[in-house]
Amino acid sequence: MKQLKWLAASALAGSLALSMTACGGSPAAPGGESKPKVGVILKTANAYFNAMSDGINAMPKDGIDFLGVEAPGDGKDAQPQITAIEGMVTRGANAIAIAPIGPQVQPALDRAVSQGVKIVLIDNDLPGWKGASSYIGTDNLAGGTKAGNYINEQLKGKGTIAVMSGVPGVPALDARVNGVLDVLKTTDIKVVNTLSTNCDQTKGVDVMQAFGSANPEVDAIYSACGPPVLGAIEARKKSDPFKENLLLVGFDALPDEAKAILAGTQTASIAQFPKKMGTTAVTTAAAAARGDKVEARIDTGTEVVTKDNAQKFTSFQ
Repeated sequence: MKQLKWLAASALAGSLALSMTACGGSPAAPGGESKPKVGVILKTANAYFNAMSDGINAMPKDGIDFLGVEAPGDGKDAQPQITAIEGMVTRGANAIAIAPIGPQVQPALDRAVSQGVKIVLIDNDLPGWKGASSYIGTDNLAGGTKAGNYINEQLKGKGTIAVMSGVPGVPALDARVNGVLDVLKTTDIKVVNTLSTNCDQTKGVDVMQAFGSANPEVDAIYSACGPPVLGAIEARKKSDPFKENLLLVGFDALPDEAKAILAGTQTASIAQFPKKMGTTAVTTAAAAARGDKVEARIDTGTEVVTKDNAQKFTSFQ
């Protein structure tokens, strides 16, 4: 009888172990800690996301079964990201860190969550979507506020400004403008013109030329993203109706912006930290997959870049 009871207990234990494996239970790492499978999906391959990818690839990954970094598509079409999400789930991902192209990918993320996959958003939030374990990125409103405070200090609280907005309706880019506007409301600095750039360098040339025709006496120009500022500099090389001491402030602190700041053709920019963003997302995704409590939002910080500190931003941080 004792032998029968032992055999029954052994069979039950084997059945439970098989059941846990079939349900996606993570393999155990040394010390008994879980070793979750974590994959990363970025929006596209460009200098900013390449820096994020480099940071992720170089980070220690002890206790993580890393599925790699994918950057499918051109950053506009959602289908490559949807395919990548489905591929990660098929490969057994316990967590996916993703810089989503937009709400078009939410159904694919919902399906992943329904299968027990933890989702961490990087850089781009999905406002209103409740499926994410955490959002890792820049507090764009806070960054815009830093830009506004800097402009206010430089203009001593009075003057005029023209604004190069990004892509209207994109929350992160709108927040960068709103942060500046919130500061300027408390000053005597007047916004005389606002034009959209779609965060495109060529469009930045066109907008700068439009500002030159309509508002050549403006004291400052602020751009919600980096590429249009580089377009603005290009436009000034062709024709420059603006004041010699025009304040030109951007957001992103692209390496080429940092070089322009050092050269004196741009005044300042607001830096983000894509490498920190990526590495924080991976560790947070792994923690969420293990069942640890993670913060709902993690701000990876911003910094005002001027000639005093621009040298360290000639490459992405």
